[in-house]
Amino acid sequence: MSIMKRLFGSREASGRSRDRIDLQSSEDVIYAIGDVHGRLDLLVEIEKAIERDAGRLNTGYETILLGDVVDRGPSSAQVIDFLLGRQSRGSALICLLGNHEQSMLEFMRAPSMRAPWLMQGGTETLESYGLRLEPGMSGRKISEAIGAHVPDEHIRFLEGLP
Repeated sequence: MSIMKRLFGSREASGRSRDRIDLQSSEDVIYAIGDVHGRLDLLVEIEKAIERDAGRLNTGYETILLGDVVDRGPSSAQVIDFLLGRQSRGSALICLLGNHEQSMLEFMRAPSMRAPWLMQGGTETLESYGLRLEPGMSGRKISEAIGAHVPDEHIRFLEGLP
C-alpha cells in the first residue's frame, strides 16, 4: 500500500493518540466510500463497481473508507470481517475511524444499558455478533457477553484505525 501514515499526536477523548494519514498515493485513482453502516451487501456491491471502473480505466487504485462502517445495518460484524480479509490480502485499502466506531469502542470499554450508542445503531451491531442485551443487564454482564461474542481481532482493528 502506498498510502503513508504519519502520527500528528492528536488525542481522542480517552487521552489516547490516534494516527492521522498523510496521503501520498502512487496510484492513479483513489475511491472513497462513506457510511457503510453495517451493510455488507452494499459494500460488496460498491467494491465490484470500483473493480469494474478501475478495470475500465486500466489503472491502479486505492480505496478509503471514510468511517462509520458499523451500526444500523444487520451486518456490522461481517463488514469488519470483510475489511480484515481485504487487509490481510494486501489490498490497497485504508479505513478511517468514524464517530460510530468511536462510540462502539467507548461502549466496549464501559458498557451500560444507558449508553447512547445503543440507540444509534449499537443494538444492531451487537446483534450482528449474536449478542442480545437483556433489560437490566449490569455493565459486568454486558462486558462478559462482549468478551464471549466480539472477537479481540475486531476490537484491535477498531482501535488501530486512523
